[in-house]
Amino acid sequence: MSTPLPTTTCAASSALFTSAPATEFVIVYSKDKHNPDAETMSLHFDLIPHTVVDKFVHLIRQVKAGEYRIGYDSFSLFPDGTDPTPLIQQLQESIDFSNQSQCLDVTKHVHVITSTTTLLDSTVSLVDKMNHLNVIHSGFELTYNVIFQRRTDKSIETFDNRLVDDLNMHLNRVNNMVHALQALLNPGYQSQSASVLSNVCMTPVLPLDDEEYDMFTVERTFGDLFSSYGVLGKSLLHIATDNDIELLNQTGSDAPTPQNIVTSGWYVWGGRNLGLEEYDNFINWCEQNQIKQRWGIDPRDRKHATGYIKMGELQRQHYDIQGLNEEEILQKISQFTDCIDVQLI
Repeated sequence: MSTPLPTTTCAASSALFTSAPATEFVIVYSKDKHNPDAETMSLHFDLIPHTVVDKFVHLIRQVKAGEYRIGYDSFSLFPDGTDPTPLIQQLQESIDFSNQSQCLDVTKHVHVITSTTTLLDSTVSLVDKMNHLNVIHSGFELTYNVIFQRRTDKSIETFDNRLVDDLNMHLNRVNNMVHALQALLNPGYQSQSASVLSNVCMTPVLPLDDEEYDMFTVERTFGDLFSSYGVLGKSLLHIATDNDIELLNQTGSDAPTPQNIVTSGWYVWGGRNLGLEEYDNFINWCEQNQIKQRWGIDPRDRKHATGYIKMGELQRQHYDIQGLNEEEILQKISQFTDCIDVQLI
């Protein structure tokens, strides 16, 4: 699962954070972000005191202080039975925008962001639809690589910032809709409720310290708050989950891009509880596909950052969701399609 690639590394260390620590993280949702009078609800999370949370809080405070341009995006908050057609249409609109952008050389870079027609074809198998979503995701990654290459060589500065920002937002939507459709089209996919703080332009990040790689876990409980992946590409776990052998065939040992930073983004687990058996499943997949023998990739290497770093837990007694079971919580959140704010307490 990719999220918008951060572009600014903050020169801060968790040891230097002097502001008061936050104990609670709040996500505010609205039924219509364009209507200030629209109904809202919020999810509250108790934060776990550790160094990655310190970094996350520091970055959120920078964003809240207006040091970075941001946009909020939420996805995969869809109840069972949701018609995927509107999502596929949104995905196609963003693909079309990206393919036609003046900021890119379309013929050389983004032709692999292909049509979504396959996803609407009832005669196409689920496996082929999942593979097609992988192809679209690869196109998103290639296009993002072009953007950041051009930011480095300054050639993108010839374009109006609004054009770059619009392209950035549409590419983010391509990524988000791919992952939403993976969950929506495939009932067996790891169902998830995710909220991502998608930064429009310059995104603050902090590097992971060596000891923080020990915090990654595949265990997930409904309502857990995790540090967002925040890296362009797929971790080895993402590759296994998507069964994306083609990515390994194309790029070999360079295919996995493990998380190595903390961003101002977050990830909320809204699926079934997952235990350590998920790690066993991951290792079994790697062994069955001979990942180490064929590509020299050791799935047990801690630097592959397998899983996510847990930062907090949902307050189930908060009045907006008090007394609701897990399915009812997801059903309620699905009515609030826009994330409009975050708060630290």
